Amino acid sequence: MADVSADGEMVRLSDGAALWVVTDNEHRHDLSGLVFLHGGAGMWDYLEPVAGLARDSYRTHRYDQRGCGRSSTPTRPGSACASPMPRANGWST
Repeated sequence: MADVSADGEMVRLSDGAALWVVTDNEHRHDLSGLVFLHGGAGMWDYLEPVAGLARDSYRTHRYDQRGCGRSSTPTRPGSACASPMPRANGWST
């Protein structure tokens, strides 16, 4: 399931987390795709300026890691999340 947001979309995962994702040139299937994977927690979507440089030549895909930026943490206990202390949230590992 995907909900449209102002400048991307929220993709709901099976564990209840919602990931914010954005694709530029989504309908340009003649272009190769380029996925931007950011570093750890607290560094969400800092690659947008770099993706901007590639927009003329590629379909670019970016996301906010679960639990960071516009993405949420999982709602199902035992799911992986960005939190270094899942037990503090009442979840078991």
